[in-house]
Amino acid sequence: MKTLLDARIHSFLECTLWSLYARVYDNLRYLIGYQRLLESVAQIAAVQPHHRVVEVGCGTGNVLMRLAQESPRCLLGLDSSKPMLRRARAKLAGQSVKAVVQDNDLVRGLASLGQETVDRIIAVNVLYAVRDREAFWKEARRVIAPQGYVVVSHTDRPGSWPLVQEQLSHAGLEAFAHPGLLFVAAADVAIDVVARHGSWDFTDFASLSADAAAYGFAAEYLGRCYGGSVKGVNFLARYHPR
Repeated sequence: MKTLLDARIHSFLECTLWSLYARVYDNLRYLIGYQRLLESVAQIAAVQPHHRVVEVGCGTGNVLMRLAQESPRCLLGLDSSKPMLRRARAKLAGQSVKAVVQDNDLVRGLASLGQETVDRIIAVNVLYAVRDREAFWKEARRVIAPQGYVVVSHTDRPGSWPLVQEQLSHAGLEAFAHPGLLFVAAADVAIDVVARHGSWDFTDFASLSADAAAYGFAAEYLGRCYGGSVKGVNFLARYHPR
């Protein structure tokens, strides 16, 4: 009974956190580390006009908006946070590419797609919150096209100090002048608290790659970001079907 109650409490905290975070999330655009993360993901994805692209955990649609610049055949965003998706839909409404966002658990969302119908799967800062990563990799392997791959930007280091250092080195103290960054910082603290008392798993590259390998993916490590190319709190990777 205690375990069930704890799970329900944690689920409530997660829903509340994402609802609140949706209100301030786009202030991340003032953070140089976040801007560089978006560009790194776009470069690694190397989206072409004929590609079908799916982002899991699309949030407010910032990655989708960046990838829309490459004019892919279609874009699909999956997320279970309604407040996040409302913002994503508003952003994508004026795009010329076929862009759809769905209120859906990312595993169920992938399960609804046909076999080998996706050229790129994008996962930015989301896999730590996926409770059944084995199911994710299983569905990802089923839907990914033979020449496609999964692009991952994943947090595996605690703390935000590397992001602060990167911001300072870019523009000094003036880089923190925007008040929206204070709200982002508060949200990051809340995420850290929930993570320490819940089931989120900020696993490292080797462990994540072992999970992927069990379902037929070969891992390609591509460095770090979100706080610099050395001290960044995220690693970047591509996962190719074998």
